[in-house]
Amino acid sequence: MKSGGIVCVYACFDESE
Repeated sequence: MKSGGIVCVYACFDESE
């Protein structure tokens, strides 16, 4: 995680791809 929680769900996935 980096932002906080929910946001990471989208941000992390986007970065992962």
